[in-house]
Amino acid sequence: MSLTIDFAKLDVIKSLVPVQQVQSLSSKKGLYFLFDTEKELVYIGSTMNSLKQRVFAHLKSGDFQENQPIAFIGWLEIEGSKETIEALKTMLINAYFPIYNQYGIKYKHKRPLRAEHTNCQVEVKKAAEPATSKVKKVVGNKRFTSASVKEIANGDEAKRLWSRSEARAILHLSDAEIITLSERLLTEQYFFQRDMKKNLIFTLKDLVVMQVLLNITQHHVVKKREMKEAIRLVQKFGLIEALRISERLITKVNM
Repeated sequence: MSLTIDFAKLDVIKSLVPVQQVQSLSSKKGLYFLFDTEKELVYIGSTMNSLKQRVFAHLKSGDFQENQPIAFIGWLEIEGSKETIEALKTMLINAYFPIYNQYGIKYKHKRPLRAEHTNCQVEVKKAAEPATSKVKKVVGNKRFTSASVKEIANGDEAKRLWSRSEARAILHLSDAEIITLSERLLTEQYFFQRDMKKNLIFTLKDLVVMQVLLNITQHHVVKKREMKEAIRLVQKFGLIEALRISERLITKVNM
């Protein structure tokens, strides 16, 4: 099953305005689209309140302005639930890979959306929910622990990016298992960076989130609540402490 997204029919292109006219935006909820000086889409955002206020606050904060100034704004009013709006936002992000929705990757896309493309369409495959996909639980991964991550975090590799093959070697997973794990996290609105060929690449934080998830998973099937908990632990306690907490859970299970 596939879904065709036509920006012309969504009236996004027609409603494009310069940033100086931000006050002309709608006060309703929906999605907003930020374009650079070349009219290339660089960010997709959402709000459940006023589009005008959200975009104004976004521009006032100075986000993105240093590297790729925002010059034009498009918007789309959506009368739906938060889940509906976020689902459409995620679908469009996965279709067009806006540069600033990919956690700061600075490269030009092979298939950019430009404002003059009035018939711009893209087909997005609807991903099947891998609810029963199995991921082998590696108990007590001695290579990737809180101690080893502390060394990495304090060294030159703290900001490096790992390829999928490197990540699966570190996490002791097969290629199929790390793909499954990544896809499951993507369903929870967790975003990974991508390289020029749109392959997933992993930060140290990504590796820690996946290792924490493996540590706290009590079954061969990764549960939704465990994914949320792994993400929450890393966000709340940081990389090293989140790993320590998850390692203590392993110790309790093995006692």
